[in-house]
Amino acid sequence: MAKVGRQLKPVQIGNISIPLYRLGDGRIAFSDRFGGPRRVRKFRSEEQARAEAERIAIQAMNGQAVRHELSAADVQIYHRVRTELEAVGMDVSSAIAEYVSVKKLAGGRDLLPLVREGMKQQEVPAITVNGIFSEMIARKERLGRKYWRMKELKAVGRKLAEAGFGNRVISTVQTSELDEYLDSLKVGARRRNNVRSCIVTAWRYAKTKGYLQEPLGETAAEKTDRAHEESSVITVATPAEMKWWLENINETFLPWLAAIAFAGVRSEEICPEKQNEKDALRWDDFRWTKNYVLIRPEVSKVGEKRMCPLLPNLVSWLAPYKDRTGYVCPPGARPDNEIRRLNRLSAKLTREGVHPVPGLRWRHNIHRHSYGSYRMAIIKNMPQLEYEMGNSRDMIKSHYHDAREEDVAVEYFNIYRGEKPANIVEFTTAEQWLELFQNCSRNGAIAR
Repeated sequence: MAKVGRQLKPVQIGNISIPLYRLGDGRIAFSDRFGGPRRVRKFRSEEQARAEAERIAIQAMNGQAVRHELSAADVQIYHRVRTELEAVGMDVSSAIAEYVSVKKLAGGRDLLPLVREGMKQQEVPAITVNGIFSEMIARKERLGRKYWRMKELKAVGRKLAEAGFGNRVISTVQTSELDEYLDSLKVGARRRNNVRSCIVTAWRYAKTKGYLQEPLGETAAEKTDRAHEESSVITVATPAEMKWWLENINETFLPWLAAIAFAGVRSEEICPEKQNEKDALRWDDFRWTKNYVLIRPEVSKVGEKRMCPLLPNLVSWLAPYKDRTGYVCPPGARPDNEIRRLNRLSAKLTREGVHPVPGLRWRHNIHRHSYGSYRMAIIKNMPQLEYEMGNSRDMIKSHYHDAREEDVAVEYFNIYRGEKPANIVEFTTAEQWLELFQNCSRNGAIAR
């Protein structure tokens, strides 16, 4: 037997160590004590010896007793893998365990694209939920966006901050957390969806500005559940109820009520709240000779110009005001106190048994709903009503699709101030009223 020379660097696989020796004749040897009787293995080159020793060590580490399960090519591949892993500070066993765990976590998907996407996420600048709402609102206000939308966004931003989201980095907020927050709101389906819409707007803004990068294209907010909204049932005033309101309201607020009831103008477009930066309807907006009321973009709730018909009965109620200038509703005047006064008066007359409409009470948005419902009964034209009222198609369909009786609608639009002037044409059929509405839409003259 050749004399044993100096010891070389051993082969180390996990906790398995196999010493290598250089023999006197130059060959490389090691002692194989795994999978059977101990024997000495000899090789002409160190590379061959190490490859075989590594193969045996791997088998031993995995509890395998079969000697020749790995081919020489397999051993060489393993040797190369081991060398590359050592360059990044890992061993084969740890690398395999980590790879399998990550592969399972990724659901079997290719890991390289996910890793690259994760690296991009790490490059995304961090911003809190409070920060994104502040930046977005400031940006939209500089661009002159709609006031009502800004008010809503600010309110939702405050509520999110109160719920503990304010100082959270927006990219860390999960869909499940937002769903849980929306579910906790004690509100109806429509209000829940409005809040969700504001949150989605903020998350979309964050994505467009580079604060979010979603692999599937949808933000965490967009993945939240939308509540199902039932078709809402609206309340309208009868002609008798509307006449009582008009005849008993204070003269200061009569134009406000008449414009809502007979032109479909929004209350906040005539008497905006103090903090509202929108302008209000002015007497100059009434085009008396062209038979329409101009709702300027700076007046419109949704920031879009529209024209509302100026019908003969509305003209009769506004006749004493035709020469006025300035705002229709005096600055600072609010109809809330007048509404309360009218409710008290109605209750008093009801108790005394002299009320023509006993038990009458003011109901939210009833007069604009009345205009939309009765008008739809006559014109049967959803796009036209959508334009005139400044509503979405879905809103018009939801509220005014089930039109009122035509004869009631005709009676409603024949409510005049005092005695009907002799030079006013009597409209007694829906067909006559339809022709009138179409004339108004074309800005033509109305026969008087």
